[in-house]
Amino acid sequence: MSLPRNSPELLSAGAALQLGCAPSVRPKSHLMRITVVGSGFVGQATAMRLVQPNLGEIVLIDIIEGLPQGLALDIRESSPIVGFEPTIVGTNDYADTAGSDVVVITAGFPRQPGMSRMDLLEKNAGIVRSVVERFAPGSPTRSSSW
Repeated sequence: MSLPRNSPELLSAGAALQLGCAPSVRPKSHLMRITVVGSGFVGQATAMRLVQPNLGEIVLIDIIEGLPQGLALDIRESSPIVGFEPTIVGTNDYADTAGSDVVVITAGFPRQPGMSRMDLLEKNAGIVRSVVERFAPGSPTRSSSW
């Protein structure tokens, strides 16, 4: 028995036994895929808050080579202490975000001395535009929601 990846239904006891998991819990293959763009303090905290309650498969992405991979490893290695089963990967490649159901953009440019708020807005609008252009082809808009 298999459920569509975007099925909003919880599993009955019989279906759960057939799939080998607990009732009312989605198997990992049916978790929502959530991408967090940006591995700064806000991105780190967001990824941790999403992975601890097992809200979905978390993809942490950043432009700094090795940073999201290291953070994902830290989160995975902390899981036995806190008591959660991690489903997280770090990457620098937008191809790894394909199939995302939700994308949280935490990436941004900090305000610099002498920079106006409009300058900051323009800089960050460019970042958001670039991010959307890069992940959208692999994660088209879904007509159904969870």
